[in-house]
Amino acid sequence: MIDFYLSDNFPIWKSKKYENIYDVLVNKKHLFKMSELFTLCATIGFKNGTKLPIVKRGTEMRSEHFRKDCLPVVYSMIVNDPCIGGDIDKFEDYEFIKSAFKKIEEYAEGGMQILHQEVFEDKWDGSSLDEEYDEYEIDILRYVYDEQNKEIF
Repeated sequence: MIDFYLSDNFPIWKSKKYENIYDVLVNKKHLFKMSELFTLCATIGFKNGTKLPIVKRGTEMRSEHFRKDCLPVVYSMIVNDPCIGGDIDKFEDYEFIKSAFKKIEEYAEGGMQILHQEVFEDKWDGSSLDEEYDEYEIDILRYVYDEQNKEIF
C-alpha cells in the first residue's frame, strides 16, 4: 500500500453545512472517528456518483490523522474515478494527492447530503442533529445494507 500520509500533510475540509452532523456522530456520540465518517460519506457519494462542491468550509482534518484502515477505500476511489485518473505512479506526487482529495471532499459532501436526506431527515432541524436520538448507527447500517442489496435491472 502506498503511504503518502506519513510524509505529506495537507488539510482535508468538511463543509460548514454538515459540521453539526460530524460533531454529533464523532464527538458527542463517539460512533466514528472523523476520518471514518468522512470516508463513509465519500464512499456513499462515490457509489451514487454524487459530488458536490463545498460552498463554505467548516473545520479541517489533517491528512496525517487519516486512519490507515480508511486508506484502501480512498485509494480505490482515486484510482477508479475517471476525472481523477487511475495512474498509480501519480500517488508519489504531492500535488496530485492534494488535488485528488479535493474530489474526495466533493464525494464526501455528496454522501453527507444523501445521508442527511435519506437517513437523518427527521432527526435534522435544518441546522443541527438531534443529540438525544440513540440509533444513528443502526440507521446508517440499515441504509448501507439496503443500498448494498438493491437489485439493479
